Amino acid sequence: MIIYFSGTGNSKHIAKLLANSLNDEIVDISTFTRKGEVATFVSATPYVLVVPAYASYIPLFVEKFIIDSTFTGNENFYVVMTCGSVISSGGVSMKIKPVLQDKGLVYKGIKQIRMPENFITMFAAPSKETAEKIVAKAESKLPAVIEIISSGKNFSRASFPSFFTFIENPIFYKYFVNDVSYYVTDECISCGKCEKVCPLSNVQMIDGKPVWKGNCTQCMACISSCPKNAIEYGNKTKKKRRYRLD
Repeated sequence: MIIYFSGTGNSKHIAKLLANSLNDEIVDISTFTRKGEVATFVSATPYVLVVPAYASYIPLFVEKFIIDSTFTGNENFYVVMTCGSVISSGGVSMKIKPVLQDKGLVYKGIKQIRMPENFITMFAAPSKETAEKIVAKAESKLPAVIEIISSGKNFSRASFPSFFTFIENPIFYKYFVNDVSYYVTDECISCGKCEKVCPLSNVQMIDGKPVWKGNCTQCMACISSCPKNAIEYGNKTKKKRRYRLD
């Protein structure tokens, strides 16, 4: 079973390709988290979690979802993380392995796959042409990933320093994961798409305009889905290209 979360489409794209190649079921975590629900999963095939890297770890709300949900059937659990650059794979393994063990699951390792940068509140998204090249290169690496999962082998052991997961990640969440600077310009057409795409139901339309309620995970879904580019984050996103892979 392929379980995924995706804010702007990178992880969704990889998850769909894996599901198609493995002829496996695919589940979007957001269908549960938008309602504040947990899940009971039953799978005869290995579980494969596909998520974006948030400062060298899985999104914390995804970790909570895993902790609160139930997994039965196959015990093997693979993690595939999309990222804009490199991540602390070793740190991710050190942190997530005990979480999975507590659920009775067998951690089979992590594979990182570079995809186009989407975190535009801090970085710049690549051009359309560059993004297409990055996606194509990522797709070329999937057959090896599929072979490992199909054969039940482990992903190669990660050795990248764990500093980023255990030091950088808490700092990232403390100082950068919030919605206080989001606002809409006069270009807003009150379509409500930002409300619909938020995985945590953190955006609410009030008097025709979106209001952020303080439970943001900084997934970039709202700002990257706006058809009019009417959402900004302070001055950090002005004139920046939005990125979304549909």
